[in-house]
This record gives sequence, C-alpha cells and structure tokens, in this order.
Amino acid sequence: MDRRARRARILAKAVAIVTGAGRGIGRAIAEALAAEGARVAVVDRDRRAAAATAKRIRARGGIAIPLVADVGSPRAVTRMLRVVERRLGPPSLLVNNAGVGFFKPLVQTTVREWDAILDTNLKGVFLCSRAVLAGMLRRRRGTIIHIASLAGLEGYEEMAAYCASKFGVVGLAQAMAEELRSSFERPATPPPNGARPRRSPGSRLAAGSENV
Repeated sequence: MDRRARRARILAKAVAIVTGAGRGIGRAIAEALAAEGARVAVVDRDRRAAAATAKRIRARGGIAIPLVADVGSPRAVTRMLRVVERRLGPPSLLVNNAGVGFFKPLVQTTVREWDAILDTNLKGVFLCSRAVLAGMLRRRRGTIIHIASLAGLEGYEEMAAYCASKFGVVGLAQAMAEELRSSFERPATPPPNGARPRRSPGSRLAAGSENV
C-alpha cells in the first residue's frame, strides 16, 4: 500500500478538530482532511466563517460541523470538545491553527494586547492539546499538529508578543514530544512552516485562522 492510500485509509476513520478554520490555512487544512474522508470540526471565533467552511466541505460530500469557540478560554474548549465527541466521536486528530497578531514596538504594546496574543496563540494550543490528550492516551493513538512560524525560530522587529507566542508553541511541541514519547507509536515534532509572518497595520488584532 503506497503512502497516499495508507493516509486515506487512516483519515477515513478520523475525527479531526481544526482551530482557526474559518479562513486561510485553517480552512485549507479542514477541506483537505475532509477530502480524505475525515469528519471535521471546523472551529473558529467567527460564526459565519466557521459555517462557510463547513458548508464548503459538505457541498463536496464531506462531513463537517461548525463550532464557535475561543480557544483561549478553558470553558469554551471543554464545551467544544463535548460537542465534537457527541456529534462526531472522539477526536483522533487536532490541528492547532488559530492565531491572532498585531505588530508594533514593544514599548507601545499594552498588557491587554500582549494577553490577547498569548491567550490565543499559546494558551489556546495548551488548552486544546490538554483537552484531547486524555482520550488519546487512553486509546494510545492520536495526532496533534501545531501550526508554527519562522517567528518561532527568530525574532522580528515590532513583533515581540507574536514571536514570544510562536517560540512558545515550538517549545511546547518539543516538550510534548519528549513527554509523550513512550505513550504513542510515532511521536514527532514537525518543524515550523516556511511562511514568513504577514504584517498588519497598527495594532489591529487579526482574529481567525493563522496566515503565517
């Protein structure tokens, strides 16, 4: 069996959660997984965007449900997981893609802005990963993917909060791989993708799916 056929066989039985799936990279990931047969939970803070992605998937014969959740909220993540388990089944794949970003000098960055970045980009990855891990550990199988960035490997001007969040994601992924090495058959830590961070004017928060 070649690699594509093996992947299709695995995904045909998968329940996938994709955060920040309302647009951009998150939408593309959700659609690709559904095309391979996975049942996909399309998670986004934007209700219309999540519904649009799920509609696109269903129009092509896939299975998807839209869910509105703030991944930086423990209660919201708990509720999200309960709905996924009830409507689709226990998740076997989590893609932590949700992210926000603003770009301006560190000295002008407010605590509120710092918290907004870290809550979604790093705390959200922690909360979603922790939520699905209990079931994955019981079943001794599952996959968690963090969407990172070159901003998680090197610093960029006027991007202190964003870089801090992405460095944290890379470190968290590496720590998880070590901690879970004996619990799964094939632990791995993919490197960050090669896309460069996209700048946004001023301090506007760009909510939704990660585009870097």
